[in-house]
Amino acid sequence: MPKKQERQRLSVLHSLHLLDTLPEVEVDYFTQLASLICKTPIALVSLVDEDRQWFKSKIGLEATETPREYAFCDHAIKNDGLFIVKDALNDTRFKDNPLATDSPHVIFYAGVPLKFDGHNVGTLCVVDNKPRDLTEDQKQQLLLLSKQLISFINLRRKAFVQKKISKMLSSLNEFKMSPSHDLSEDIKKMLKAGVELYNLEYAIQSKIVGNEYIVEAALSPQDELAIGSVFELEQTYCAAVVQKQETVTYKEVRLEESLQGHPVYINMQLESYISTPIWLDGQLYGTLNFSSKNVKKTGFTEDEVMFIEIMADLISKKIKYNEKQMLLSYVYEVINESPDLIAIGDIKSKQTLYSNKAFEKMLGKKPSYFQMDEFFTAESRRKIQEEGIPFVGEGKIWKEEVEFIDYKQRIIPMQQTLVGHKDERGQLVYLSVILQDLTKQKEIEKNHKRAKEAALMASKMKTEFLANMSHEIRTPMNGVLGLLTLLKDTSLDSDQLKLIKTIESCGESLLSLLNDVLDLSKIESQKLKLDITEFDLKQIISDVTELFSFRAIEKNITLKVELDKDLSRRYRGDPTRIKQILTNFISNALKFTYSGEIVVKVLKHKSKLKKSIIDISVQDSGVGISKENQKKIFQAFTQADTSVTRNFGGTGLGLSISKKLATLMHGEILLESTEGMGSTFTFRVPLKESHTQSLENNNLDLVIDKEFAKNNPQKILIVEDNLLNQKLAKKFLAKLGYEADLANSGVEALEMTRKTDYTVIFMDMQMPHMDGLETTKRIKEEIQSEAKIIAMTANVYEENKQKCFKAGMVGFVTKPFKPKDFAEALLSVEELGPKKDIA
Repeated sequence: MPKKQERQRLSVLHSLHLLDTLPEVEVDYFTQLASLICKTPIALVSLVDEDRQWFKSKIGLEATETPREYAFCDHAIKNDGLFIVKDALNDTRFKDNPLATDSPHVIFYAGVPLKFDGHNVGTLCVVDNKPRDLTEDQKQQLLLLSKQLISFINLRRKAFVQKKISKMLSSLNEFKMSPSHDLSEDIKKMLKAGVELYNLEYAIQSKIVGNEYIVEAALSPQDELAIGSVFELEQTYCAAVVQKQETVTYKEVRLEESLQGHPVYINMQLESYISTPIWLDGQLYGTLNFSSKNVKKTGFTEDEVMFIEIMADLISKKIKYNEKQMLLSYVYEVINESPDLIAIGDIKSKQTLYSNKAFEKMLGKKPSYFQMDEFFTAESRRKIQEEGIPFVGEGKIWKEEVEFIDYKQRIIPMQQTLVGHKDERGQLVYLSVILQDLTKQKEIEKNHKRAKEAALMASKMKTEFLANMSHEIRTPMNGVLGLLTLLKDTSLDSDQLKLIKTIESCGESLLSLLNDVLDLSKIESQKLKLDITEFDLKQIISDVTELFSFRAIEKNITLKVELDKDLSRRYRGDPTRIKQILTNFISNALKFTYSGEIVVKVLKHKSKLKKSIIDISVQDSGVGISKENQKKIFQAFTQADTSVTRNFGGTGLGLSISKKLATLMHGEILLESTEGMGSTFTFRVPLKESHTQSLENNNLDLVIDKEFAKNNPQKILIVEDNLLNQKLAKKFLAKLGYEADLANSGVEALEMTRKTDYTVIFMDMQMPHMDGLETTKRIKEEIQSEAKIIAMTANVYEENKQKCFKAGMVGFVTKPFKPKDFAEALLSVEELGPKKDIA
């Protein structure tokens, strides 16, 4: 018989629960009848297992079992009909069989196979000590008797199963009805019942988290499975349960190919196993399993599978109930200890069903009646009754600020939340009240408002101070630098010219410091805005390096420029700020380099983005920066060390501002430096390429001479109260070929504008009695002049620019000014509208 078929046959045999059981009178009746019918001294009900034939019932034989290898019944079960051996000693199959040659001298044998579930598990047989045969009637009667025996055994098996199912259901019902005050004890009882019903010695209820298999409850013979033990899921039989998401059974693990060499089998030799998933809210929580080191010969029946699945479902419900109870306990604790006032009341009876500690503390007692009158002001009661309760009656949550009266009769501002609860008929029956004390919040809001007002005032004062400081410094600087500009145009010898350039350089340094301070202030207050426009990047590089070429020659340092061949000419960005960063880089390089070279490199990176990534680097062969000091130099007012200030000067603002400007342009500044070897500062910035053609006659190439006025005729008025600034502005315009009129105040400017039709007015911003903004408004509104008004200002803040535009101005000349500033301003006026005939 094939091994697989034999295993199935043995499984059916064991499922009958007959092997090795006590004699039963009902079964003995069949052997007695068989003996009487066939007139034989011996009759047997024989069951054939792996190694033997065992007699459930016997007549005329003392032995209870014999080895299977000699059993006549082993031959009988291989046939479906009546198996007869008339004379064993003359039958080649049995002539040497010890059962025939020795006691009990089986010479004649007739056996009918007992078939269950398609498998012959044993026989009803008769035996005699002499050769013989059965009559036809005896054969038919023996066959009928075997059928009756099969029916009886099936009924017996069914009764056994029913009894077991009854016991299972009884156990399950007990678990279902028992209160879950102790989850671990309840699960332990279930495991114990399962162990008894399955006749298996191990039981585990697990929780699975990721690849972790956690033992939450367990039973074992020596208590070797510790609660809380954690295993890798793949190292357990339950991995198959998780993978299949259904009940898995093994009656003999050693025969399962998929489990050959499995760690559980190697370590514990567990042969039989049944496991099912535990589901919680549709998600896998863990498994319930029972196992044994013994083979489960009967296998696992459908009822046994159903039992473990029902048990797992009950465990799931108990776990969920337990979690819910724990959550309710936590919620109750949180609510009870909450600083907010919380209460639940019955709408009809106005009885308080619950109130937390904070509520009782605020009232000085436990509120017995849920009435609004006792703890709200009249206006708040009206609001709750007329607005709140009807609102929650519609199934909504009502939130409103109310006034609460505590037990000391103090009125306290509260944020009230009302939630209505309805019954199955949709009637409002309960009301939940949550009251949050707003006293501290109101105080915080008040303080925050004060602090905000103070901060705004401080910011305004700071801006006004910086604007005033800028004006007060730029005004005399305008005179100094302006006069130096005029003085350079006179007849001077080389020494005088050198002294004037030195004075001019000192003035420019002071002006640069002022600009740095103002830039830093704008960045910190987030008021600095980028001016995005199209520009020629190569021209910017050329202009800035040209600016420093003379200083480089003076220090005998080579200043080189290396441009990427793929670099486009025009980009969109803020050219002024890019120029500012590059200027700072080159200025620092010249300051800290004694000999060698400075290389300005511009590299275009390949990018999949719409913008190109541009690196603008300045590499020097100067003193370099130590690793420690590299972290400091980007901090405002900080240099590498104090000796730098002594030896080289500077405020330490340049790199800090450059870094902030780079960030504002979505770029970054990179530094590579070795002390004693030099430094490389790189400004990496994303820029969008522009394919617009370059404008001819760039403003930077303006020719400043008297032909300018002929090409750009204007009737100009200068409004300025400072005599030196008047003189400078008039002189600079004269260099362009203009004869400008002068007004010493805003009042005088109004009178002159009424009399003369000016096309351009240069307007000072800070004048006594009537400032530039007021004067501009009145010129535009009262006189309705079409003159283009250009501000002359030392205030470079964006707010000031916006005020100028709002008043009706069209441009700016920033103090201290230069001749080309006026030229550029006049050209911009030309672009704003058609020329007007100048009388």
